[in-house]
Amino acid sequence: MRKREKENLRIQLGERFYDYVEKCREFLGWNQKKICEEIANSMNGEETDSRKKIKANTIYQYKQKGVSGKQAENLLNACIEFHITYHVPRIELSQFVTEYKEIARKLLKREVNINTSGLPYVVEYSHELSEEEKEEWDRVVCPDKLRKKLDDFFKKESKCMIIQGTRKSGITVSVEKYLLDKQKGQETIIIPYIYDIEQMEYSDTMEQQLRKDLQGDYVVIRIGYGKFDHYDFLKNAKAKILILSHSMAGIDASAEAETLVFNDLTNNMQCTRQMLEEYVPELDKILNKENSETKETMEIALNKFHNITGGIPIAVKKIGELIWKLYHVDGIGMEQILKETLWKNEKGKETYQYLWNELMEDMWNRIGETERKVLERIACIATSVSKKMMWSLNNMNPDGNIMDNMLHNLFLMEGGKSRNSDAPYPGVRLFPLMRNLILYKLSTDVAIDEEKFYKETMERAIRYLEEALDSNEMAGIYKGKMCFLDREGEFQVVKSILEFCCEHNIEKYMMLTMKLEPYFSLRGKDGKYVREIYENRLKVARDNNFNRDVLTSYGYIINQRILRGENNLAENDFHVSLAYVNRYKLKEVLSPAYLLMKVKYNIYIGQDYGMAEKILQQIPKVILSNLQKAEAEFYSWICQWKLSQEIDIEKLKNKIDIYLTEGDVDNNIIEIQYGLVLAELCIEQYLKDTHTDAELGAAESVLRKVEDYINACRYPVAFQQSCYYFNRACIAKIQEEERKFNGVCIAEIQKEEWRLFMNKAQRAYNRTDRGIWKKQKEEYLNNIEKIIGEKWKNMGNN
Repeated sequence: MRKREKENLRIQLGERFYDYVEKCREFLGWNQKKICEEIANSMNGEETDSRKKIKANTIYQYKQKGVSGKQAENLLNACIEFHITYHVPRIELSQFVTEYKEIARKLLKREVNINTSGLPYVVEYSHELSEEEKEEWDRVVCPDKLRKKLDDFFKKESKCMIIQGTRKSGITVSVEKYLLDKQKGQETIIIPYIYDIEQMEYSDTMEQQLRKDLQGDYVVIRIGYGKFDHYDFLKNAKAKILILSHSMAGIDASAEAETLVFNDLTNNMQCTRQMLEEYVPELDKILNKENSETKETMEIALNKFHNITGGIPIAVKKIGELIWKLYHVDGIGMEQILKETLWKNEKGKETYQYLWNELMEDMWNRIGETERKVLERIACIATSVSKKMMWSLNNMNPDGNIMDNMLHNLFLMEGGKSRNSDAPYPGVRLFPLMRNLILYKLSTDVAIDEEKFYKETMERAIRYLEEALDSNEMAGIYKGKMCFLDREGEFQVVKSILEFCCEHNIEKYMMLTMKLEPYFSLRGKDGKYVREIYENRLKVARDNNFNRDVLTSYGYIINQRILRGENNLAENDFHVSLAYVNRYKLKEVLSPAYLLMKVKYNIYIGQDYGMAEKILQQIPKVILSNLQKAEAEFYSWICQWKLSQEIDIEKLKNKIDIYLTEGDVDNNIIEIQYGLVLAELCIEQYLKDTHTDAELGAAESVLRKVEDYINACRYPVAFQQSCYYFNRACIAKIQEEERKFNGVCIAEIQKEEWRLFMNKAQRAYNRTDRGIWKKQKEEYLNNIEKIIGEKWKNMGNN
């Protein structure tokens, strides 16, 4: 390089430095000499020799004389340190660093070494993107759900966004992608006002800077690990606050902040599809085949891929590449790949070690041995467990400090549903990818006997489940106390335990599946999970020649069909079971569950009440449990009522009186059924010929009792809730029609109240014949209108 060129570059550095000093002067209100003194002190560092120390006057003259090559790097680092110390707006520093580095690189003929530890906090997001960086960011996806939330957020004035996520988590990367997209087309990307609390402690000086920055466009605070305790300041600053978080743990509700629990993209399947298309297009084509023969299979495969990766960008890329190698290079079938635990595969170990280093190692090192053991035992069972089970698995009493450590280091989310309870977070959840990474690390830990640890954990889980089944504690599974109904958490736990028992203890497997059936029999959603359990139970019973359990399994499977309105499937399974019984000459009396299923089949499918009554009379009462006896008595009453073809008014009144005066009962399910039938009979009697208020009043009283039973019930009974709401709709419809003909002015709030109940009934209805059911019920309600109209017409004629 010629001397003139060097001189010119030195002068350019001096001019850039002088511009920077002037901007600092305007912001701080200091004179230029004082700023130069502070920067000179920083450049001198620990230098003690006064002859070698740089004087303030020397750097003050850099504009005219230029910056020497020896001091170019030192000056830049000193400016950065000054900027951090005195909290000058970082947008000025970003522009200065970007321009200064480029000139210094030409002068020094190498990259400038920036050794200031605080630089990432200051300018990490503010620089000119290289072509490689642009290409990488172009492949990152910000999900629509988050993008829409951010679009709305940036319309507001004085905004503060708080990200509660790790540096490489999906939530952080997605926000960065959004901010970068906002500046597409600009050569230098400047994203001001980003505070990394994880890298710098919150302080009074930082708060002062926040106050100044909030007068600008926006502030972004990334808190990473730990907790942010300064919401009150932001509230007082009158900023619009948006909190993006993996969970609600550590968020102060009093801050009046808008929150979005984002869960590392786990709620966004479309985002996973987009990333897969960008990162591993070959695998994307396989998982998105439109071939009609494989479409359903590939849709399942895509769902499994989404669960395995958790939608985290780096996991989508690395695990996607792994699956493609196993499929394309090793020739393993896609279904087999997704069945196997990928981290146990020889090639998978390398991928999971990489993901552990990138996503988990730092977090894992932040917690103690006790927290690690708690997480490892959860991972052995499922991604979701109740807090009570979590402590039970570890033989521990609840410990708030341990819980806080796991929550604030982002290992766990709190959540779950609670029916009729004030407990907001009865359970905890691990991300599926996190669970697999923990299991991978457990398998590589030489200090732990993995097989022994796993078996010990499962034995503890079995004891917990057995104790819950032998007491009313199991009811908690359906009130959110055990797990997450909204994420099928209870089935994760139960299926994990049953799979272990099926492999290691068949008798215990049969016992547990039998005891679980009452809690599953009227479950509201996704009956396929229950059906899979009992279809497997049937297979195991057949393979082991457990005749009684074969019959019981058939009883459970067909019960599910009947209760979900799958009449054709129920009929087919029923005849298959009869053929099996006849073929092997099995004694039906071995299984009360099978006999009661035959009763229900004849009542609800065959509508042969005589046959149902005959079977009931042949069942030895001694083989029935107390719950089964109550069930048998109910079906016997139904049969007698249907066979008589007439409603005995006096018997009906007596039945209602007994029902309304009953105290606590053991079987709420049967009591709900009784009440629903009684209410239906009262409504039918009212519409038939009497039209007296007594029947309608009795129906309302019975339904109030039914509502009490439903609220106290051990588990949600969607079909019964649907019947309850429909009966309420019928009564409301009758009352509305009667008022109409009576000339009573109906308040707007009471108009079409029946329709509200009908909508609730429709939402609760969980059978497969929804369309047919809705049409029948709407016809019944229309018929009420006709009957009441006819009644008043006849009264007018008389």
